[in-house]
Amino acid sequence: FPSHDKHLDALTFLNKAYQISPNDIIIVGNEAFCHWRLGHYEDAKRFYKIALEMAKSEGDQEGAMYYEEQIQEMDQQIDNK
Repeated sequence: FPSHDKHLDALTFLNKAYQISPNDIIIVGNEAFCHWRLGHYEDAKRFYKIALEMAKSEGDQEGAMYYEEQIQEMDQQIDNK
C-alpha cells in the first residue's frame, strides 16, 4: 500500500472531488478507503454508509454487500480502539 503521506494527498484531492460530485460512488468509496488506511474509522464508516445507500438505490447488490462488510470492519476497528 502507498505510504501514509500518499493517502493524505489522495484525501485532499478526494475531498475536492466530493465537493464537486458528491453522488459519485467511486469518489465516496475511495474517500472511505483513504480514511480507513489513515485510521479515521468513524469517517471511513460514514463514507461507507453513504456508498452503501448509493449502491442500494442503484440496485447494486454486490456493491451493497461489499459496503456492508466494510461497515462491519469499521465497527470492529472502532470497538478495538
